[in-house]
Amino acid sequence: MGRPKKTTDNLPDKWQEIILDIYKVGGCDVEVRAALGGMSDDWFYRMIEEDNDFSLTIKKGHVFAEAWWRMIGRIYLKPGELNTGLYAINMRNRFNWFDANRTGESIENMGIKLERIAGALEKFDEQAD
Repeated sequence: MGRPKKTTDNLPDKWQEIILDIYKVGGCDVEVRAALGGMSDDWFYRMIEEDNDFSLTIKKGHVFAEAWWRMIGRIYLKPGELNTGLYAINMRNRFNWFDANRTGESIENMGIKLERIAGALEKFDEQAD
C-alpha cells in the first residue's frame, strides 16, 4: 500500500488566493508551484485533472495572467517603450501565440476569447477596488 495521494488539504491555507495573486500580475505555473511549497509537476497536473476547485482556480488564473500580459503590450505599445521581439516571444511561449493568423480560427472564437478576457479584467478591477 502506497502513500495517500496529496490533495488540496496538503496546500497552504488560502491556496486559491495565493494562486490568483500570482497570476494577476502575469505569473506562470512554475511560480505558482513554487509558492505552494515546491509542488511537483505530477501533483500539479494530477490536481488539475482530479480536483475541480483546483482546476477552476488554475483556469481562472491563466485568464488573469494572459490579460495582464496583453495589458502590458497595450500600455507599452508606443515605439521604444516595449521590446516587441521579447514580448512576442514571451506571448508565443506563454500563450501559444503565432505571428500569422491560424487557419480555421473563426472570428466568433476570437470574439469569445476577447469577451472572456474583458470579463476577467472587469472582475479584477472590481476586486481591486
